[in-house]
Amino acid sequence: MHGVRLDSRCFKEKTNFGIREIVDCLAAEISELYCAVHQNLLAYVSADGKVLSDAEGEKLDCDYERFLIEEQERNGAESRKLKLFGPGFLLRFRDYLYGDWNRF
Repeated sequence: MHGVRLDSRCFKEKTNFGIREIVDCLAAEISELYCAVHQNLLAYVSADGKVLSDAEGEKLDCDYERFLIEEQERNGAESRKLKLFGPGFLLRFRDYLYGDWNRF
């Protein structure tokens, strides 16, 4: 597995937006990488916290389906879904991601 290193110069001060700013900082390195995710990951609200319109939500749903390659239900001690997305997913959905970075 290949990893990427976050350059210490990315943030001049403590980040307030977490994943969004990390994705921006790593855009060049992650643009061609696939993304594996477990648990829920999207909140369809705008960057300023407003709920999206139906048309905006439908557009995001279409984009989500376009990037989704595979989805598996994993059973066991922890039942969770594992999803695999194509390259560019994190860049496209960076404004709608929530949760801990270790889910991606």
